[in-house]
Amino acid sequence: MVSFSPIKRMLIFCLEEWDKYSRFDLLVFMTGKAVLIRKGNIFFLLQDALKELWRLAYPNRQLPPLKSDLWKEMGWQNSDPSTDFRAGGFMSLENLIYFAKNYPDSFHRLLHKAEGKRAEWEYPFAAGGVNISYMLVQMLDLQSGKISTKAGVHFVQLLEDDEAAFDNLFCVTFQVLDAQWLARRASYMQFNEVLKSTRVQLENELTMGCISSVQDLPSFRMLKR
Repeated sequence: MVSFSPIKRMLIFCLEEWDKYSRFDLLVFMTGKAVLIRKGNIFFLLQDALKELWRLAYPNRQLPPLKSDLWKEMGWQNSDPSTDFRAGGFMSLENLIYFAKNYPDSFHRLLHKAEGKRAEWEYPFAAGGVNISYMLVQMLDLQSGKISTKAGVHFVQLLEDDEAAFDNLFCVTFQVLDAQWLARRASYMQFNEVLKSTRVQLENELTMGCISSVQDLPSFRMLKR
């Protein structure tokens, strides 16, 4: 098991897309570690992480089989949630687990669509999280290997001091997306539009010039533990 600095960990994971890793060994983002694994073992990592996420989301419910329509209640698009990770990779699942552990109030409010007047056709919670992880990687220019965007450069500085910066930014972004969703009275077909406007808001906040941590972002105060 190889240990990397926070920046190198983030960059190594994001340099390639999930489908490219699936052809060879997979480099999977873990909290505090980067781990090389054989693709035959990815199932076991996903299995354990999905079980943990279910227990955090539904502590009083029995864990379903890994292939069950019950996973759709969490917002996975398929009865086998492991098929939903192509965009955000394993990192998106780690982001969701971090969200549930560190901001359980906000996590459960978003999971259960507890705030505001909701659309008849809502965005799926878990799949939405996968898309948020992928959007952040693009916004911060972490896939290029040479970060050039203003938001990306500033984020790397935040990551130097806080290795959970990406996880915390994910949580903030999810909360912002839901707030914009409600403000626009959006429905499922408008998800990408809301995601784009969320990106613009986060880019603006990250480049304000007075931000020394994710916790300094104006939208961070929306999160509830």
